[in-house]
Amino acid sequence: MSRPLKTFLFWNFSIIVGLLFTLKTLDLLFPLPSLLKSSFFFVACLSSFFAAIISAQKYYGPRGKEKLNSTFSKAGLHGPGLSIAISPLAFLFIGLLLYPLFFEQYFTLNTFIRSRSITGIVSLIGWVFPILGIAVSDTFGWRSFALPHWQVSSTAFSSSILIGILNGFSLILLMNFQYPFDLLFSIRLLLFSIFQSFLLTAIFNYSKGNSWPCLIFSVSSYFTIVVDSEFLMMVTTIGYVLISAYLINQYGRVHLCEGHRVKNFYKKVMSSKLKSQILDVEEDSEI
Repeated sequence: MSRPLKTFLFWNFSIIVGLLFTLKTLDLLFPLPSLLKSSFFFVACLSSFFAAIISAQKYYGPRGKEKLNSTFSKAGLHGPGLSIAISPLAFLFIGLLLYPLFFEQYFTLNTFIRSRSITGIVSLIGWVFPILGIAVSDTFGWRSFALPHWQVSSTAFSSSILIGILNGFSLILLMNFQYPFDLLFSIRLLLFSIFQSFLLTAIFNYSKGNSWPCLIFSVSSYFTIVVDSEFLMMVTTIGYVLISAYLINQYGRVHLCEGHRVKNFYKKVMSSKLKSQILDVEEDSEI
């Protein structure tokens, strides 16, 4: 594992654990206002976003941050990658159609309000904003920065599993801090993260390193968790399993797309001194 990746992982989990531990400690000493607690939690949801910026700056300098931002370009917003990017909405629609067959009632706005205990605009924002933060952070950190680094020495398949597991643990830490611990939900969330990761890797490679389709997918995908973290999330996860199986069967594990996996393009803006320091551990083996 290269040093930029180690730094990214260190800061990602340090920010999550540090902020949540601080929040819990302060809240035990004296009750904190809901707005302050929500602000702490929202920043924790952006952990991989900050970790990517810190790592890019440390190892690639100002041009590294520019390269990170440049992944949000207009090129690549077409083709199979974009089709996969909007698939979560299709699975959500299928789930809503199937819902009455299992529960003998339609999933309505009132169902959502009751299940999430929505009492007003503040409680609704308390659900929506963290999920949006997680979606942006997921795209900016795990896809735009971590994925191309991992794909230098690992196949797209292996990179997807690693990122899916690590991001899944990040989500479990966040969700089980904010809400009562639920083992079954944690397992569902981990599986959701792993199979979601296969699709995000394929999208990123299909679009040749463009982050916009990944962001579209992430927002749509995490929106499912907001709507219903049980049945609709299960239907969406099954959909991800089917698409993942198709991609692996059709294109193989090395690239997960028609083309080649995107590798570390940050090296292009790296100084010779830094390159000699950190690239000694990056080899082009496909594991």
